[in-house]
Amino acid sequence: MNVDVYNSLKHKTKFLLVPHGSEVTGENLNIKDPDFSKIALFKANVPLEQSIIGPDPAKAQADIAEKGYHVCEIAINIKIQ
Repeated sequence: MNVDVYNSLKHKTKFLLVPHGSEVTGENLNIKDPDFSKIALFKANVPLEQSIIGPDPAKAQADIAEKGYHVCEIAINIKIQ
């Protein structure tokens, strides 16, 4: 499965994944999260596959099948000793 990845312009660490070529509007996807009221295309036609960094492909595919989209958020934790 290939997806288009959109970035929230209100919360830069949140991303929306939809099937490649999907029409992305709040009304079309019925997204209630206000962080996605303003979005921009980050990358198009990205293969959804297992990697060290990125969303869990199985969870993303399940969410897309159920809701039409998957939301993921980037978190970076740094520990200084």
